[in-house]
Amino acid sequence: MFNFIGFCVGRMVSSLKSGYQDGLNHAAILEAKNKLANLDSDIINLLRDGKKFQAVKLHREMTGSSIKVALDHVTQLQASL
Repeated sequence: MFNFIGFCVGRMVSSLKSGYQDGLNHAAILEAKNKLANLDSDIINLLRDGKKFQAVKLHREMTGSSIKVALDHVTQLQASL
């Protein structure tokens, strides 16, 4: 009987921990989405100031992308100005 109760309590604690982790992950995802939503406008501002290198660096830092991907994205944004 005690083993069963211990098992149930253990599962409840695991479930609560998992839900707490999911909440933290959700908050982190929302924060990342907010940062990325402003990324293009930040890059455009850097391009207008003539800071293409910094724009590529910012893209890489925020997205973790390769130099090629970041450079392609920044160049595409620059062409649209």
